[in-house]
Amino acid sequence: HHNLADATDALLGRDTEVELLNRLLDQHRLVSVIGSSGIGKTRLAQAVARQRVDAHADGVWWVDLAVLRSADQLAPAIARAAGLALGNGDAQKLLGLALQPRDTLLVLDNCEHLVEALAPLAATLLDGAPRLRLLATSLEPLKVRGEQLCRLEGLAIPPAPMSLDLARCFAAIQLLECRA
Repeated sequence: HHNLADATDALLGRDTEVELLNRLLDQHRLVSVIGSSGIGKTRLAQAVARQRVDAHADGVWWVDLAVLRSADQLAPAIARAAGLALGNGDAQKLLGLALQPRDTLLVLDNCEHLVEALAPLAATLLDGAPRLRLLATSLEPLKVRGEQLCRLEGLAIPPAPMSLDLARCFAAIQLLECRA
């Protein structure tokens, strides 16, 4: 019941954020992870989504919005990711009807370039599908009623001066060593 990629390596230094996102998603239907480019929003959302597969009877579906260029591509892309056939007609309306009875988490990754179009679609979907939850990653909030924000900051770095052994306790150094 998901289309999530397998985890390739451990998520370092984000245990607190993973716990926070899970709590927020338990309590709220729209949670957005916002922060600067390259800070780890996508990897954090992937880790949380993997943990929530068993919590949603109708699945957890990853939707990469980075490849989309226009608002009219949103509903079909979400439907494809979730394995929903929309048929002919108003794609947004048909998507809402298809999601209405489902207990589903949609993870909408890289929302920033489509925020103006995505916000009203997200609001409509949430209004019509009472068991739907959305986890979004973006440079900026969607500004939809009820949206909860998780601002992602950089990983902790060691203060100078510090021995290498002690510095290795910091997630930023652990990530650097893993990537090197």
